[in-house]
Amino acid sequence: MENIKKYYKIVDEDNDKPYASYYQKIVWIVQDFIEDSSGCGFIVQKVSVVDTAGVSRGEDRIDFGKEPYYEAWKVVTGVVSVEDSSGDYDDCFTSGENTPALFLKAASVNKRGIITYNSDVYWVDIKNPLYHYVDSWRRDEVVQAGGLRSVWESEMKMELGESVTSRSFEHHIDYQKDDFGVVEGTLT
Repeated sequence: MENIKKYYKIVDEDNDKPYASYYQKIVWIVQDFIEDSSGCGFIVQKVSVVDTAGVSRGEDRIDFGKEPYYEAWKVVTGVVSVEDSSGDYDDCFTSGENTPALFLKAASVNKRGIITYNSDVYWVDIKNPLYHYVDSWRRDEVVQAGGLRSVWESEMKMELGESVTSRSFEHHIDYQKDDFGVVEGTLT
């Protein structure tokens, strides 16, 4: 029987609200990326967000970033580095776990559509010349990367080759005034 590689596991998800409040948390299955337990390198993810609902436009908006971006998790001896993991999960597609619900609702009023996260995931082994390039990425370059080493697509100077897997996550928004309780222009 062939060993099927999964590369990541969803550990928690909240995707039921009609407004822009959601998350999907995953852990990387590092063993699916590396050759042996002494493996070192980077898991690199290219993320793009498509917002057909329009919550990323207007005065009350959610910032998904100006363009696709790359983010990287350092793997040391077969384990995601502590500095690149929250402990319970490694990555989270979210509208902002710590963003007040009132703001997320305001950004969603009278909006209907889908927020879609698409990503391609790569493995950059420590023996790969790209390893030092990825290691040089700043941790504060892309706010949406949550403190990971990151770079905007337009600043990417090298090709990573073929991705090893991809991820996709969709959140549907259908949030009308009556759902929110807007009275004479004030939020309730």
